[in-house]
Amino acid sequence: MQVRHERREVNGVHISERYENDVLTGIQHLEKLPSGKCISKEFDRHGKQWSESHWYGIMDIMIDIEFTCSQPIVSYRVKKKMASKKKYELARLAYPDMPAADQNTVDFDVAFRRALKEGDSHTETESKVQLHDVAAGLAHDQWCGNLIAETSGEDAFAWFDNPKATLGLMNRAKSRRMLTTLKNAHCGSVFACDIDRTDSPYENTGHLVIELPQDSDMRKKVFKLAGRIVQAQGYEASPDNGQKYLYLKLD
Repeated sequence: MQVRHERREVNGVHISERYENDVLTGIQHLEKLPSGKCISKEFDRHGKQWSESHWYGIMDIMIDIEFTCSQPIVSYRVKKKMASKKKYELARLAYPDMPAADQNTVDFDVAFRRALKEGDSHTETESKVQLHDVAAGLAHDQWCGNLIAETSGEDAFAWFDNPKATLGLMNRAKSRRMLTTLKNAHCGSVFACDIDRTDSPYENTGHLVIELPQDSDMRKKVFKLAGRIVQAQGYEASPDNGQKYLYLKLD
């Protein structure tokens, strides 16, 4: 499957269109207001909105609304952690332009806990762990999507066609081997983000966002590779929380 993204800016709104085998599959609108608040809206190929998010910073406070069900499902985060409506409302006092918690919609935090507790196969401890994992995965994907949009992330394989391009502290040969490994693992897309072009024609980035493969064995292979790279630099490896993307810091 070939995946590509087309990006443009219209009146301060960054628009990203995703194509799979040249067929439009999704659209994202990302806007950053003068106050610092970011707003993301995602649509299917027919233009029907299926999600909307508002946040400050790296999820200092965030509200995320999913419209894929018959009734909207809302999740709240404060300081990166999933929060109840009450905790979100207390934090919102410092961010007056954040949307108020909607008392008429499903609270993801409450709904997910209830669903897990009703399942015979989960203990209360397992429920708490899985809730944390799902929230962390969703938060990671949102952050990666923002990084791609805000730094004009490019297809890493196409970008690497520049003979002067390198990854992090790697030389050209090591950079090529790593990208080849990711391609052979059937990653959907690999984005080169925040590319440094200050020493043109030499270009470098230490920030990759990897769309993880669907095959479980290949997925484990990508996490193992990423773990070795970041741990060698003194960073903590990212766990697999069911996320779509994996951020890989290379310097």
